[in-house]
Amino acid sequence: MILRPDLSSPNNNKFKYIPNLKSSFGSVDWHIPIVLRTIGQKRIRRIEKVNRELPSAFLTFLKQNGVDAKIRNWKTLDYEGQTYEKRKANKKYLITQIYGLALPTCIQFDLVSQQDQYEMLTFFGRKLLKIINEEHVSRISQSKNALDLFKRIVVERDIRLWEILSTIQEIGKEADIDKLTQSLLRKGVKIEVSTKAVQRIAREKILNDLKKKGVIRNWTDNLRLSSWIESKSKQEIKRTIMDNQKAIVRSLLSVFVSLGLIQKEIAKYHINQDEVGRVLNLAFWNEANLISNSRFFELLKSSWLKFAKLSGKLVSIPIIRDEVCLRLDIPWYVFDKKIIEIGYMYGGYRISLSRAIFSKKWGIFIGKTNYYYISIVQEGY
Repeated sequence: MILRPDLSSPNNNKFKYIPNLKSSFGSVDWHIPIVLRTIGQKRIRRIEKVNRELPSAFLTFLKQNGVDAKIRNWKTLDYEGQTYEKRKANKKYLITQIYGLALPTCIQFDLVSQQDQYEMLTFFGRKLLKIINEEHVSRISQSKNALDLFKRIVVERDIRLWEILSTIQEIGKEADIDKLTQSLLRKGVKIEVSTKAVQRIAREKILNDLKKKGVIRNWTDNLRLSSWIESKSKQEIKRTIMDNQKAIVRSLLSVFVSLGLIQKEIAKYHINQDEVGRVLNLAFWNEANLISNSRFFELLKSSWLKFAKLSGKLVSIPIIRDEVCLRLDIPWYVFDKKIIEIGYMYGGYRISLSRAIFSKKWGIFIGKTNYYYISIVQEGY
């Protein structure tokens, strides 16, 4: 099986990275529907308001599933009762589940996007929420359609950003965590760890070991051994960074294994070719080559006219992108690709893109410039 090449991300590895995912599929399974339902009440929502609603939504879900759950203090969100797995929970359990696991995971899987004080569901988030609502499920795994769509989203995200599947395919039968991590790094895929914390901990560990052994008794010993300590610190830092990077890769791999996209035998990983092939053939949305530029432009223009009547000639790209993507059933990145394809003149109209005063995440990058507003004017006017 040959995985489809990335057709939309820039050929630049600064956009490729492995997320430091804290969630297993067990928590993803019930976290995601709660977050999508809460944020998806409107097209764009204030983060502050969503954050006030999520604790109640999580608490309701836990109680409905027979969990002994109570919030003792709504200001601090101190929690009392059980975890989802019905073990005794600490008082910060709810905060960790929502802000440490659920929201970051939804962002990493490209289901939710945040900008300044606002957040919205992405095209993929809207698609998944639609199935979850139509089939009245509270967990992704309760619906075959929802589970298949989530698998498809994960594979799409991997092809565009993570390169886990293609790297395992390149390594072959010897793909263990060491080889996979090293191969990803050689390809320029970023696996970021907190180096400052690692440096501090490594140096403290070496100094404490030397003090326990009586090698360092005072500042003179410390100064005399400074070059040796520095050398050992560098070795310890390098080893610890690699261990942390492997842990990050292993965490993401666990989701692929849970979804049946990757199989693990002892310490080796290999692609479940049949399942990945099946998932790639699931047509949950339209690809770029299925949408003609003329059809795309007509919908772009009609959407712009709709919003221009309300806000003036300059309309923000995220509002138009969201509507066009839903009407054409295309992901956000296909919209951006199409905008670049049709250029600044099309069908007798001039398409003008403008930058925002401040940097905005939801705009379109063309080269190094981020454009956030669009206007469409007929030639001669």
